[in-house]
Amino acid sequence: MKKYRILILALLALSGCDKIKSYSKRETNKIDKTAIANRFNKIKNKFNVAQIQKLDDVSLLITGNAAPAAALFYSSKSAPAVHTKRFFQTFPRNFTNQILFAQIDLANFSLEKIGADFNVFTVPTIILFKNGKEIDRLVGSASFNTISNFISK
Repeated sequence: MKKYRILILALLALSGCDKIKSYSKRETNKIDKTAIANRFNKIKNKFNVAQIQKLDDVSLLITGNAAPAAALFYSSKSAPAVHTKRFFQTFPRNFTNQILFAQIDLANFSLEKIGADFNVFTVPTIILFKNGKEIDRLVGSASFNTISNFISK
């Protein structure tokens, strides 16, 4: 896995990408839990899933948060990703106040580089975070039961 990351970073450097960030290795400040809750309440949709619209929201809700988080990286232009998004939006009812759910539309121009920052090259991708660090990922389209079992880990 490490050699692939080095290869990808080398390819990005050769292609002229001069700003490569790694959220997992970046130092995060201790963030007040009320600030996280307030921001989540402002950007959540009717399904209790945070709609990530800005880079700041990624660091606040996912990498800077001690609580477990599940992030869906999808593209509104991909039919399988939109299908997975529908499944994903049903999970907050089952995991009330246990896991923070967030979805990130990589088709949004301002969020394109987040996919590269988290090494997301296929949509849909669901990444589980705990204490701000990635613990597992599910890549590609999957059934409702597969996603449910994955999030239940």
